[in-house]
Amino acid sequence: LDAKENSAFGPLRKFSASLTKDRYRLTHYSYPAYQGFEFYDLEADPGELQDLYSTQPKVSLEMQQELLDKINDVNRPYERNEG
Repeated sequence: LDAKENSAFGPLRKFSASLTKDRYRLTHYSYPAYQGFEFYDLEADPGELQDLYSTQPKVSLEMQQELLDKINDVNRPYERNEG
């Protein structure tokens, strides 16, 4: 997780977060200038040069859901305070 521009006392808004499982890494970027996902096979591409997000939908979408669920868990306590 990289959230240097984010308040420590509020929900994650500007951040990048990654999830690594087995040979794969999914990174989620959430910044005003760019929002999106990147997905890499670290065994075949250790330099993360070839984004496989659109070509590996089964694995990337499973990891995406897991990562987004975790981000939602982290943000949940702040939802009550916003309004």
